[in-house]
Amino acid sequence: MRIATQQDAASLLLPFFADAEEEKVVAIHLDAERQLLGITLEQVGGADAVVLPVAAIVGSALKLGAAALIVAHNHPSGDARPSDLDRDSTRRLADAARAVGIRVVDHLIFGGADVVGMAAMGLM
Repeated sequence: MRIATQQDAASLLLPFFADAEEEKVVAIHLDAERQLLGITLEQVGGADAVVLPVAAIVGSALKLGAAALIVAHNHPSGDARPSDLDRDSTRRLADAARAVGIRVVDHLIFGGADVVGMAAMGLM
């Protein structure tokens, strides 16, 4: 399965976040042609915060031989807009992944019926 667009990724990840009452972090691992290698649940947090586990995500990507990844998490509040913490965490993840040859393609945030892609917002 090729993950070519934000919509492709959002459709694949929706079951992880539908009706979730706590924040979760999920990563889609892709090869160089953006073919799906695997999906990992990286973290489950409380109702209003979860730490983006940079080392765990990069470790999973390395184990799966990923060339790229898309990370996603949800905001149970229903507000899909990225917070300052989301932006900072994404930069840290992108830097760590880049250091080992992996590209972070996007960071999707699910909030209620909305999905926001940080790449489409020019934040990546």
